[in-house]
Amino acid sequence: MSELDSPTPESAVPYAAGDTLATTANSNQLEVRSAIAVPLPIPNKPAPVSNAAASDGASTSLRHLTPVLLFSMLVFSVVYVAPFVAREIQYAITLGDLRAKSDMAREQLGDPALQTKLAVSGEAFRLVAMSISPAVVQIHSERPASSVGGVRPVAGKSEEHTMGDGSGIIVDSSGYILTNNHVVSQAKVIDVRLSDGRSVQARVVGNDALTDLAVLKIEASGLVSAPWGDSSSLEVGDWVLALGSPFGLDRSVTAGILSAKGRRRVVDDLPYQDFLQTDAAVNPGNSGGPLVDLKGRVVGINTAILGKTYQGVSFAIPSDMAKGVYERLKSEGQIRRAWLGVALEEIDKKLAEQLKLATAEGALIIQVHPGHPADKAGLQSGDVVVKWKGLPIKHPMDLKLRVAETPVPEQVEVVALRNGQPQTFQVTVSERPGELK
Repeated sequence: MSELDSPTPESAVPYAAGDTLATTANSNQLEVRSAIAVPLPIPNKPAPVSNAAASDGASTSLRHLTPVLLFSMLVFSVVYVAPFVAREIQYAITLGDLRAKSDMAREQLGDPALQTKLAVSGEAFRLVAMSISPAVVQIHSERPASSVGGVRPVAGKSEEHTMGDGSGIIVDSSGYILTNNHVVSQAKVIDVRLSDGRSVQARVVGNDALTDLAVLKIEASGLVSAPWGDSSSLEVGDWVLALGSPFGLDRSVTAGILSAKGRRRVVDDLPYQDFLQTDAAVNPGNSGGPLVDLKGRVVGINTAILGKTYQGVSFAIPSDMAKGVYERLKSEGQIRRAWLGVALEEIDKKLAEQLKLATAEGALIIQVHPGHPADKAGLQSGDVVVKWKGLPIKHPMDLKLRVAETPVPEQVEVVALRNGQPQTFQVTVSERPGELK
């Protein structure tokens, strides 16, 4: 989907405090002179100044300097300190207001007695937006022009540039943010703008190019996090809302319905795809922002669009996948994916007839890499995998996703059809080879 822009971070103006000069006078040392041997004055040479006189002069200078210092401190406070304090107070007021509205909205959305009324009246849209908005952030990244892919459209990439804008969602109030990898990939500086107006820098905790997800961490107080939803419970036709910063317009909300589930082969360079398709308006800048249900829960991360601007077809990574990737990146900083060591092919009706299968379902193995887990377990070319850890496999992508979710080096029970007959295999997965990451 898209790469995004975020507001230019507010620059901090450094200042340096001036050195303070301390003047001391030693009043305990008195000059003793003879009343008889008075030194004759030397022409054109100024008379010496006694220590007492010097002390009086220093005191007079300090008396004159004190008002100047006080005035300087007053000016410094007015110019530098007061705006900072006022800004922090405004942030706190804004955040308090957003938090109060979010809590109120969530309370109403969680009331079963109001669900039907809210859905029929359309008031749910307003409450959902109110509940989730404080957790949505705008992301601005700076990186080498060669690393920027622009919008992530389904077909192709936009022009290269050095600034990227996107969106993200706070999923942990301690400062963890989930976004798209293509929004922050190779970024030198990542600036996050919060809903209350604060702008803070973020660091990348971990990223996963194979699912296009990344986890950021910011240091900020009073953050509001968004709850996770269950994307598997969604049905086609359900209402969903997309939030983010399309074209840099932060805190934008659009609504639509779930158009389809399980979309694959949408983005060429992503090996793990199981997209939710919606008709909610999503544009460049929405990348990494949340897709939420009518209870204000995150059910997806907006990632791709058909073409370079909204055409009624947009795609989101389902929360079932996004949440798992987030938790692994947060705890480990990287994803160690399991590897089976096979090449797969989709089964159509014609192929199902040739293989004498009752249905055109499963993942057909067309190649087994020697010495890899599938080979060691006894799987062969021509086998059709129909179950992985007890879960049904209806498509090759199902198997890829199940394998990718398996911890390394776990032993897994696999059911495959060989010559139409089911056989059970015990496969101990290994880590996906580095050259394929």
